Amino acid sequence: ADRASERILATLADALNAVHGVSHSLRYWRILIGPWVLHFVHSIFDRYEHLRVAFDRYASLTTNVLESSSFATPLDIQEGLQWLAHSDTYNLQLYSQILEATGYTFPAKTLRSVDPTNELPVPARVRLTGSRWSRRALASLARRVAALVCPSDAVLVFDVTLSRRQLWALALESRLRLMPMPLPDSRRRRLDDESAHPAREALATLPAAGPFDAVCLRLLPQNLPTVYLEGYAQMRAHNAPPAPACSAILAETMWLDHEPFKMMAAEMVERGTPLAVLQHGGGYGMLRDMPLELHDARFADRCFVWGWANDASQSLRNLPHPFVGHLPRRRPGRRRPTRTRVLFVAQELPRYHFRFHSIPAAGNQWQAELGGYYRFLASSTRRMRSAMTVRLHPIDCGHHLRECLASRFDDVTVDDTSTFEHSLREARVAIVTSISTPLLELMVANVPTVMFWDRARWEVRDEVVADLQTLRDIGVLWDAPEAAATKLAEVYEDAEAWWQGRMIQDARRAFVDRFALCQTDWRHRWITALTDELRSSVGEGVRHV
Repeated sequence: ADRASERILATLADALNAVHGVSHSLRYWRILIGPWVLHFVHSIFDRYEHLRVAFDRYASLTTNVLESSSFATPLDIQEGLQWLAHSDTYNLQLYSQILEATGYTFPAKTLRSVDPTNELPVPARVRLTGSRWSRRALASLARRVAALVCPSDAVLVFDVTLSRRQLWALALESRLRLMPMPLPDSRRRRLDDESAHPAREALATLPAAGPFDAVCLRLLPQNLPTVYLEGYAQMRAHNAPPAPACSAILAETMWLDHEPFKMMAAEMVERGTPLAVLQHGGGYGMLRDMPLELHDARFADRCFVWGWANDASQSLRNLPHPFVGHLPRRRPGRRRPTRTRVLFVAQELPRYHFRFHSIPAAGNQWQAELGGYYRFLASSTRRMRSAMTVRLHPIDCGHHLRECLASRFDDVTVDDTSTFEHSLREARVAIVTSISTPLLELMVANVPTVMFWDRARWEVRDEVVADLQTLRDIGVLWDAPEAAATKLAEVYEDAEAWWQGRMIQDARRAFVDRFALCQTDWRHRWITALTDELRSSVGEGVRHV
């Protein structure tokens, strides 16, 4: 899937250069369309393989497909990703198109409703339509102020998980060499001309390197977001690089799905501006395959990570991040008798697979993962269950975990509204079931934690195996849910004494130093890394593939 997405990206970049009459580099197009190409190709590969196996097993299989008049085209990557992950109609569209592209003919039917957005989980339906007028006015004012006071050698900081107080303390300590900047206006604008671009249908005829690539290209006319074709000139005109000159730009998550920011960054990189990415979650440096980590490394001059970079890394640098240490730390000997709860941190995945990385895949693998939750709760004593709060993901992706838990375990409390910090406040012990951000936060906060996950589905890199084996050896990490439930009952009465044992604390500190680097002098380290080292990367000729 990765090799195919790289081929499709290069082919599409050449085509878009020709269509728009420009000559941008592959790196420019990687920043702008790379995240969409990655997820689109990975999704098509998943559906393509499912169909191949189905027809191998059932040669006479028949079905119905979606009539082409019911096809929908996403506006941008945000809409495209939501449709890929959650929409039945859009996935029926993809399966129908793959069947047609591979030579199958089946009866076609029309749907009355053709807006996949109506099928999204409620929180996912909120579009980035922009803030209210007052916030837009404040952002505009902030940009004008920045243009007046920003030094020409400043690093523009567009999107980081810091409070306003932390951001401006960083800016002042750096003497404005690290300058907080508001994100470009994210309002979705109606196209001046909403008719399809003449080149859209021609995308299906682009040269393909093989049968699967040909299928992907055949699907481009109906699925390439309009912002990259019909809306390209308009988006480019509205998202010129910022007025203040700068030595580099820094951001965390906006590289994925904020189209105006990506357009601005792509234009800046063509002018020679270095780009820096901050790690923004768990799993980086640990999971065997992490496509977003690979994407960052392919376009950024520097990727600042939470402790796992080594001396051989060409573009990776370690940088402490206060985000992983934002939860109040528990100190040895300061036990709170009122803490009686057990906090079970549950995960949630979309029903449709939209990216291959080393976690349980949507479908049967995720159903087995949820089965592990039920096995853990069934193996726990009634007393443990009555003390347990299951913290759900805020978005129910269609697995109906709340209802499933309630029907099986009437003595378990389910919560999907409280913040992580609030949920943790009265917890004596936490339960973690995944390699994720909550795992890192709990380790930094020094909260007694019991972990379990299936190592066959949560695949890690060879260099991480020993770290996790240490956690297994000291009784913190377990493979079987039943064993984790037994351990919880064993340590519950005096979880703090168990957790403060020397072996566990030594292992915890080593784990935090490697995967959740958090230091009190983080501002000084940021200033050094971002104002000195990042600017020097321009002369090093960092290779972008």
